[in-house]
Amino acid sequence: MNWKPDWSKLVIYLVIPVALTGGMAAMYFSGDPAAQRLVAPKLPPLDSHSWREFGLLENGQALLLAAMVATLAAGARRARERRVRAGFVLAALFTLFILLEEIDYGKHWRDYAVCEESIEWFRPVPHGEWNPLEEKRAQGASFTVHHHHLTTEFKLGGDLLLIALFVVLPLAAPRVRNRWVRWAAPSRYAVLTVIAMLLTSQAVHAAGRSLRHRYRVEVRRGEVPQWELGSLVNNLSEFREFNAYYLYAVYFAVLVFRRRLPGAADANEPARGAGSRGD
Repeated sequence: MNWKPDWSKLVIYLVIPVALTGGMAAMYFSGDPAAQRLVAPKLPPLDSHSWREFGLLENGQALLLAAMVATLAAGARRARERRVRAGFVLAALFTLFILLEEIDYGKHWRDYAVCEESIEWFRPVPHGEWNPLEEKRAQGASFTVHHHHLTTEFKLGGDLLLIALFVVLPLAAPRVRNRWVRWAAPSRYAVLTVIAMLLTSQAVHAAGRSLRHRYRVEVRRGEVPQWELGSLVNNLSEFREFNAYYLYAVYFAVLVFRRRLPGAADANEPARGAGSRGD
């Protein structure tokens, strides 16, 4: 049987995430200070670890997480099956926790609001004022979990879940007869998003390493670099994180609004899931 691509799904699962991430990466590495600052600004006299929180990349992540919370809440309201409703509620609460962690429970915005000194978004920040080669990992808010020695564990767990949910499950689901598994399985097009995410991440980190090496060489020569490294110098994984949140947001939206929820159909009717028109 000839396979025909679903162009709408290619746009959703491949074109949009690549365009969004690629566009922000292009702005960040463009060499144009204004474009770079829009993606991840530098805002002295605020703590340098909080600068990136005010840019398009981090705020885009927050918007995606907020959309996920709203979508999961809608799923909980729509679900008739008690187990499904409980699952949506738990997922919404966990996503809300991730959202609060990402924004450090509002600490950065509070610091911005109460700062008594002038904050200029686009003024140059020379090497003497901020040395990116000496930048260390942020400690974050005192009550933020993922900034306190658990960053590696969070990333490892997130990567394993990403592979299991968006690569293994959609490929295995068509061979599984269980209606719950088929309903919950993501579209197989999600595999394209994961592949694009990995390739984009490799490209972003390669560009970051190249610029960091160039900057380090100039400093070792005793030169004062006349150009700036961006505030994401040690946090380029934020681009991959944005793609991951986008994929989860699409998955939850499809699950809630495009598929028939278990319990909403006749008990003898197969649940509409992966491979159906609604995935």
